[in-house]
Amino acid sequence: GLASLDGIYLVMRILAPNTSARLVVGLCQDTGRYTRAFVPVDTLHVDQGNRWQEVVVDLGAYTGTGRRVALRMDRGLQADSSEFYIDNLRITGCGTTEPWASHLGSDRLTLHFESFGVGTVEVAYGDTLISPAVSPLLLSGLTPDSDYLFSIGCADGQHRLLGVRTMESA
Repeated sequence: GLASLDGIYLVMRILAPNTSARLVVGLCQDTGRYTRAFVPVDTLHVDQGNRWQEVVVDLGAYTGTGRRVALRMDRGLQADSSEFYIDNLRITGCGTTEPWASHLGSDRLTLHFESFGVGTVEVAYGDTLISPAVSPLLLSGLTPDSDYLFSIGCADGQHRLLGVRTMESA
């Protein structure tokens, strides 16, 4: 059997430009012309639009023996097929969603992100490392009218980059 999937997540970005869609994420035992023993884990509701949506699926509830991630379109919404795109698909034990900044000032800003999984989230910029980091994270004492590149992620996993420019001082 497969070891426990507690603390394991499937992360991906989805785009559905023409119509809303439901995408069923599951695991199966093998692949071929038809997938056998597909076990659904989660159903994702993908909104129509020209904006990528990041989704995180917790695989921890899965108790089967399948070793392959499978994606299946749920045709319950429409009789014809829906068009959708998947990007940046990965399986991880810890991570963060796409970060963003708010309350930009000349010497401060607030970083926002959602963390998932087990592990310590850290934020690094310049010679500064903040670990553990939690969102929202207020950073002050920054240099006005300057560019900063923040690296946000798990200590032992993938990091996301966010470039921010502070405002000019008044």
